[in-house]
Amino acid sequence: MIVQQIHAISEEVRTLLVAKYGSENNDLQGKCIEAAELISKKLLKKGIGHRIVEGWIIYDDASGCSDRDYDEHTWIEVDDLYVDVTLTQFEPFMEGPLQRIIVGEKPSFLVYEEPADTLEVD
Repeated sequence: MIVQQIHAISEEVRTLLVAKYGSENNDLQGKCIEAAELISKKLLKKGIGHRIVEGWIIYDDASGCSDRDYDEHTWIEVDDLYVDVTLTQFEPFMEGPLQRIIVGEKPSFLVYEEPADTLEVD
């Protein structure tokens, strides 16, 4: 039941952001904090405990990056559930498509601590 509520809230927030900023994917770039705050407000209204997480995404393909192969990202966690509606902004740097909305297990390419930079710069 709680997963369905969280998914419905997430769908509502993603729809709102896409309407506000444009296309389904890359136009949500830089909107993860706004998304997390909107989801947080809605979860609070439902009495669902959670936390906003400021973490990092490690890219599969950093060839288009200029200075590092990872970036900041913000999401929500409800106990052991990972909640994210803006992950698609990183598709250009990842192998394969990313889910529009995730309410489930945190992907392994998302970490809590800043990773060591693995890009080799000549």
